[in-house]
Amino acid sequence: MIAFLVTLPLTIRGIERMVGRIEPSFRISPRLAVAIAVCAVGYGFLARARFVWPAAKALRSKTDDISAPKWQVGQLVATVSAALVVYLGMLLRLQGDSLHYAALYYVAGFLLLLLWFPRRPG
Repeated sequence: MIAFLVTLPLTIRGIERMVGRIEPSFRISPRLAVAIAVCAVGYGFLARARFVWPAAKALRSKTDDISAPKWQVGQLVATVSAALVVYLGMLLRLQGDSLHYAALYYVAGFLLLLLWFPRRPG
């Protein structure tokens, strides 16, 4: 999790250096990027509701090894979903969209990463 928080800003910095130097071979529409981002965020919340919260509740009452992998899977899916939002911003920026537009994805992804930061259940 901390690796995402450290490497994503470094990757964004690298993308900013490449903007305008390369021409991407494909483009995605901003509407498609919004749809993918909304689905990723929804899937992250769904994973937390389905895996993290019940497993955390079970781990608070008793520490069993059955609930721990479910908690880990939910955390992983939520983290990757939040990072996907940041990566979509990078892709849009790389294909020539404005920094202001890509920054919406950057901020939303980082806020989700912080919101979904793993906390020890119990």
